[in-house]
Order: sequence, then structure tokens, then C-alpha cells
Amino acid sequence: MVSSHGTATIITFIKIRRTPITPHFLRHAYAIISAENGATLESISPSLGHSSYRTTARYLEKRLSRKNSASHTWKNSNIINSL
Repeated sequence: MVSSHGTATIITFIKIRRTPITPHFLRHAYAIISAENGATLESISPSLGHSSYRTTARYLEKRLSRKNSASHTWKNSNIINSL
């Protein structure tokens, strides 16, 4: 269950985004957050319904290869921590 503070934080995040949050965005976010928290490629791939680990690897390569990717700050994110 998300706290009322967590809900407010999520709503703020949604309001300041310049692009819509799509199901595809959420799939990428799930893969990235899972990998950054220690999940293996082998466990993430079936969760996303991928038949090939290469597909999942592509999800992660694009984001994690960027040195300044915002996803690198998510471990300290109030949004993630409040969920």
C-alpha cells in the first residue's frame, strides 16, 4: 500500500513529466529498477514476458549505459522509497 505522502510524491512526478507515462515506460522502469536492486537478467526476462534474454538486455543497455541516466539516482528517490 502506498502512503498518502507516497501518493502525493507520485502525483508530483507525473505532473512534472514532459512526456506521458505509458505501459512501455513502466516496463522499462520495472526492468531498470529490478536490475539496480540486484535482480538477474534471468529473473527479469520472464517477468516481462520476453522469450529471449537479449530483448531484456536491450531494455537495460539503453538506460544503464548512460552515465548520467536519471535511473542511477532512483535508489535515493523519495518516489521509489515511498512505495
